[in-house]
Amino acid sequence: MKKINLIEDFRANHFLDHKLPGIDSRLTKVDYRERSCLRTMGIERITFRQNREDLRIGRTEPNVGSILITLAGTGRVYENGQWKTSRPGSIYFIPKDEFHAYLTKKHWGWDFSVVRIIDEDLSDLLIPFSHAHLVEHKNTNGLYHAIRGFFLELLAEVKDETLVQWISLIITCIKNTLPVSSSIDAKLNYVWDKVSLDLAKRWTLDEIANLSGLNRDKLRKLCIEKYGHSPMQHVIRMRMIKAGQDIELGLHDIRRVASRVGYSNEKAFRKAFTRIMGSSPLSMATNGSDLEDLQWS
Repeated sequence: MKKINLIEDFRANHFLDHKLPGIDSRLTKVDYRERSCLRTMGIERITFRQNREDLRIGRTEPNVGSILITLAGTGRVYENGQWKTSRPGSIYFIPKDEFHAYLTKKHWGWDFSVVRIIDEDLSDLLIPFSHAHLVEHKNTNGLYHAIRGFFLELLAEVKDETLVQWISLIITCIKNTLPVSSSIDAKLNYVWDKVSLDLAKRWTLDEIANLSGLNRDKLRKLCIEKYGHSPMQHVIRMRMIKAGQDIELGLHDIRRVASRVGYSNEKAFRKAFTRIMGSSPLSMATNGSDLEDLQWS
């Protein structure tokens, strides 16, 4: 679904607003205009919110990347067309310019912190997917204590030199929670996530290279190094895994399964499926298959 359609659908069926905290909630925040050391370290703003009321926030195109860390209680975040529950130990990664939203109810109670990032290298690591996304079961203890320590020092009105040490610790903890370790990994993951949203499309190497911001030769070299095959072979593999998942979920009309992943020629689909998956689609439909151990890489 295109971004504009997503936003229109969201506005019609949910909301698109920003509610300020009431008397039962507590919001503490600081941005680079108050303490210039934040900008020096590549951070625009850090907030800590203890929410005890109905809250709903939606943003269409944030101009910086950010992360939301759930510290206590429960909230819900919007990811690629559906609401997901964010519990303690969950991190909501929000790439720059990507639509996102979150909400909670008064009786849920939700303590969370948001760090907004302006450092380009760090912000680039937030794009392993083409949309805001939730990662659960992260060890956020270090990040929680770093943010808490930062605000305690801020209340004590310490000098910027001390705050810089806490900000540096926050950044280190953020990097430790990121699902990728380099901007190259982020670019590749971003590309494959885009492709996965429309596997029926007749993707070309040029289109995929443009998504990655790399030239054709560089993209091909990286894919062979990382996956052992070319970018277009990777697309075929993704299609066959998706087809196998469809069959496992009960879609046994092979012609329809083939069409859903971009194959109008059923014979070509069967041949590719058997080569990648190790058994024919008809055999899988008849006997079932365990896909848990099959990876895209």
